[in-house]
Amino acid sequence: MKQASLRGVVDGFSSYSLHLFRVAEGLIKLGRYTTIQPITAEFGKGPIPKAIQSSLVNQSQMSDWEMIIHCPTYQPTGKKKVAYNTMWETSRLNKQCVINLNMAELVIVPSAFNQICFNAQGVKKKMVKVPMGIDTELFRYTPHVEKDFYLFGTAGRTAAGGCRKGLPEVVEAWKKAFPKRIKDVRLVVKCHPDDPLIDVDDDRIQFIRAFWTRKQLANWYASINCFVSASKGEGWGLHQHEAMAVGRSVIAVNYGGINEFFDESVGYPVDYDLSESGSHYNNGGLWATPRQASLVDRMREVYSKRRSEKEFKASERGMRLNWDNSNKILDNVLQKAGFYS
Repeated sequence: MKQASLRGVVDGFSSYSLHLFRVAEGLIKLGRYTTIQPITAEFGKGPIPKAIQSSLVNQSQMSDWEMIIHCPTYQPTGKKKVAYNTMWETSRLNKQCVINLNMAELVIVPSAFNQICFNAQGVKKKMVKVPMGIDTELFRYTPHVEKDFYLFGTAGRTAAGGCRKGLPEVVEAWKKAFPKRIKDVRLVVKCHPDDPLIDVDDDRIQFIRAFWTRKQLANWYASINCFVSASKGEGWGLHQHEAMAVGRSVIAVNYGGINEFFDESVGYPVDYDLSESGSHYNNGGLWATPRQASLVDRMREVYSKRRSEKEFKASERGMRLNWDNSNKILDNVLQKAGFYS
């Protein structure tokens, strides 16, 4: 049996942890003997599937290769050959990240945006694009539930690197788009339990601070009418992808990894300005700052339409990019590289 030794974050809620889980589940499904040696681990917050729990090991395995699924800040250790499965959200990597990636034999990224940026920053090792995916058993077209108000949703973090996700910008643009005299519209903001709340002074806006299962998240997308994002950059854009697959209108900046699946034919791109990244991403090069006026206009547009044929096209495109297909592509890439011992 071919062995796949993986390393990454095991916590059940962070984006790289969820990526690790989906890849591990996919390789197990393909018949690979899969082990996970945590780089860091945190239990008790997010759900950790039984298949992942059964795959956890506390020491390096005998295989010649290992795949690291982590942001490029992690430096590989040991003598194994490394396939580094990663992404980044802005146009520039710092020098240490470039060094870390050049320690690998193979670099795997989800988007052409990352290929171009990584090459420009000096990543010399072989690089392959493997798209990310979704679980189409959960994230699939779901008819709207009729209600007497139009519901917008947004999601992300407000703490740590939350400056990139732009939740405060969504809230401010939404309040400008829909003054308090407009009663048949709502906004729900999904964030983490430890995220600080944004002062909104508007009872039409609800905050949900919780860790959710994938099923709970899929049900939430189905409950809203439109997902709106002011994210300034994405290595892929999982929230936007999932919302599209469920068949919801998506408003987002069409910059970075999201270009792999999002455009005017399936959603509502927002005008933006390229600017220097800041805060948690200081010295990270450029990202796309959405123009508030464009966010306002797009929200008013989808509110006035209520329903759009774009939602069906978005769902169809989103569901084509699923984890089964992604992991088959990944498995083929790994085989060609000689990853399996």
